[in-house]
Amino acid sequence: MDAYRLDSIAQFEQIGFDDYCHPGSIVLIEWADKVEQALTGTNYIKIELSHLVRLPEKSASQISLRM
Repeated sequence: MDAYRLDSIAQFEQIGFDDYCHPGSIVLIEWADKVEQALTGTNYIKIELSHLVRLPEKSASQISLRM
């Protein structure tokens, strides 16, 4: 789910967030900080991504990621 363009928690609930939440489900929310209040009472893992350094311009095929 993408919460970037949502203006309120009510909009988030209207797009059916509860429909995705059931035992065993995995729901990914982009820009979740905008709707974090709605996640109260759910079991969630917060993942934050950021750039540590600016890489030189390269094509996607030249960049490898390690996890």
